[in-house]
Amino acid sequence: MARILCNDVRFDAIEAVIFDKDGTLANSHQYLRHLGEKRADAIVGALRTALDQEISLRFGRVVPQTQQINWITLKTAILETLGCNQASVDPAGRLAVGTREENESAVASLLGEFASLLAETGYNLNQARSLVQVAFLAADRQLPRKAPLTPLFAGVIELVESLYPVKLGILSSDTEANIQDFVKTYQLSPYFSAIVGAQSGISKPNPKLLALVCEALNVEPEKALVIGDTSADTKLTPRSIGVTWGGSTIVQLDDAAAIADQPADIRLCHI
Repeated sequence: MARILCNDVRFDAIEAVIFDKDGTLANSHQYLRHLGEKRADAIVGALRTALDQEISLRFGRVVPQTQQINWITLKTAILETLGCNQASVDPAGRLAVGTREENESAVASLLGEFASLLAETGYNLNQARSLVQVAFLAADRQLPRKAPLTPLFAGVIELVESLYPVKLGILSSDTEANIQDFVKTYQLSPYFSAIVGAQSGISKPNPKLLALVCEALNVEPEKALVIGDTSADTKLTPRSIGVTWGGSTIVQLDDAAAIADQPADIRLCHI
């Protein structure tokens, strides 16, 4: 068992360290911003097409009422729902920490809020979830592989190497395929013994997720230390370190037992 220090906070009897990926190991801000834009554009485009088709079926032509819908306002609302603004991505927003399923549900619910605006077209918003899913897939096809666009933060590889005497795992809201590609791209496979990605129906900070990765590492959750950049990570266990190098603030990490502003703030001091 190990002792790990984060500034003046000591964690004893640690058998495993569980890392979040995006915002902790990987600098994914630029990628997520592009993804948010592509998803919003795809949803607006798909919705406009679906509405025009519905109107054309009903009236035999595209009628001018569709032009009264403020599509820019809708796109802005979609980006805000995802946790994006004009310049950045909220490190605690849905796009950064939510599962794909949660993002789809949130945007589908948002479209429901536009029901009165769109009612004149006759479009059935019960189809919103299906439309959002298709739009997300279309957005995915417009972007290259995620891993090469989400580089390691400076100092992270040194931190991982220094903790390697302890069992290491990754617990992320990303897909397992993306996590595996990330680990392979940055030659991290030798260090991480367990990877757990997004799970249907549950998301951080559900303790079942921590239990899954700990089971894969063959350690008790009480003997694991979690390192992450959002409260969804730090709420997984009282033994957690919140990191600010991904853009989160100390206020956003008030559940963390310790705060690290740079990877060098965390060190293994006894094994």
